[in-house]
Amino acid sequence: MKKSTAKLIAALEAELVAVIAEKSVANELMDDARFYAACDRVLEIQDEIALARRGKFTGCSISRELASANID
Repeated sequence: MKKSTAKLIAALEAELVAVIAEKSVANELMDDARFYAACDRVLEIQDEIALARRGKFTGCSISRELASANID
């Protein structure tokens, strides 16, 4: 894993911790809008982390050709 990718993942994980804490506070305060916004953000960050960990997808040459030709 590249250093830049590792730094990105570390930053996302730090943001994830902060958003989870915000979600917990919103839950205690019964602030539905903040709670659900935080829930959505947690899912987004988790997806971003998963994509960053996965790295680039090279795929096979046929898949690349089909994708570039927009053929399903």
